[in-house]
Amino acid sequence: MLCQEYTEDYSHNSPQRSLTITTSLDDMGRFPFHVVDLSSISFELSYYFGVNLSRMINIYNHNDYYPFLKEAVRSHLDLYRIEKKYDQLLNDCMPFPIPFTKNCYTHQIGVCDDKHFLITTPLGIIGKFDDVMICKNGDDLLMFSHKDDVLHEFIKHGKKTRHTITYKNKTKRCQLGIHSCPTRTDRFLNVMDYKTFILSHVSNFYNQKTNTDVKTKMKYDLIKKTKKTFINKNGLLIYYYDKDDGKGDISSRIISKCMITENSTGLRFRGTYNAKVINGEIVYKSLKKDDEEVYLKKNDKVIVNNITEKNDKRDKDIIGWKVVENEYGEKRIVKLMVMPDATIVRPVDEEFFHTKGKERCNKAIVMDIQYADEEKEESVVPGEMVAYSYLFNEGNRFEYKIGREVVPDTFDTSEDRSCTNGIHYYRNRKAVFDVYVNK
Repeated sequence: MLCQEYTEDYSHNSPQRSLTITTSLDDMGRFPFHVVDLSSISFELSYYFGVNLSRMINIYNHNDYYPFLKEAVRSHLDLYRIEKKYDQLLNDCMPFPIPFTKNCYTHQIGVCDDKHFLITTPLGIIGKFDDVMICKNGDDLLMFSHKDDVLHEFIKHGKKTRHTITYKNKTKRCQLGIHSCPTRTDRFLNVMDYKTFILSHVSNFYNQKTNTDVKTKMKYDLIKKTKKTFINKNGLLIYYYDKDDGKGDISSRIISKCMITENSTGLRFRGTYNAKVINGEIVYKSLKKDDEEVYLKKNDKVIVNNITEKNDKRDKDIIGWKVVENEYGEKRIVKLMVMPDATIVRPVDEEFFHTKGKERCNKAIVMDIQYADEEKEESVVPGEMVAYSYLFNEGNRFEYKIGREVVPDTFDTSEDRSCTNGIHYYRNRKAVFDVYVNK
């Protein structure tokens, strides 16, 4: 017996209940009952594509709504036709597995009419309403429509979403979109001009945990093989110029500038970074405070160094500070002891002045966990004996336990990169609040 059931309420005086379809092929002995909750996709259909699923289903009543196919053989044939028609299109767009596999038609029920179809499985659904294709696998969701010259996509994969609209004609290809997750949002516009062969990119990235706002403008000339990038990261101005000479050599120029207040003196100065890169290797880099050169390196030779210390000269413990969070997501400050035998890297890159002295080491001991109070050190121990990484908390959370040694999974010894593997910290406690807490 094939059966169908709808629970819905379209009146304006009462809240709408879930749109559900209960399906079964129990008379064939192959398919148990399962329920498809269409309310889980109705909001996205309406908000992003303007398709009202409730009104669409309400066109039919219980007696004459015929999308469930009545004959199993016919159902299999229609499913085969649908899968062949949309299989490649779905696979091109899917960031997650399609909730059915080939030759598994007996585990599906087709729902079709002239304009719409719905295939339900215990894993999820595949459907088409008006011009919108839908694929839902567990909590993952893909919706897209391709009409005339416009491709409209919405993807929800775990906690991440991506919404893009792409327009293409003979002269240009434009893509407008937004990528987001619980703590970060990236809005962007890409334009490819087929007449000039210039790709332009504009984006605005915002991290709400660190209150970091990054504005980016990029222009890539495919004929001249040059790329110019301008970035404003909370007042840090960065300029990148990349050029491919067509003979296998790629050169880059990096310049960054920002105004900084020195914690020890309270004086303001302009920090400047200047570097030249050939085929990925830095052959020259310089740091200046106003007009004073505090660091200069040519190829592998350091000529001036008034900012970093050598590891072999250290014979005392270093106290380091960093922001963490407790199990409820509340900010905490962890106090670390970096032993003399630990390896320390002070990155020298385009964000050197902006990061206000951030360092990383290959091991440290957790001495204390404190409230995020800038004026005084107040411990949360023994009430809280463990804290977690504040910035990288996806997947397995990195733990900081009182009295335990913390070691990163890998450690990057290069001074050319600041955001990389290691235990990051600040020697100045106030810098933690300036960068992560007080923004």
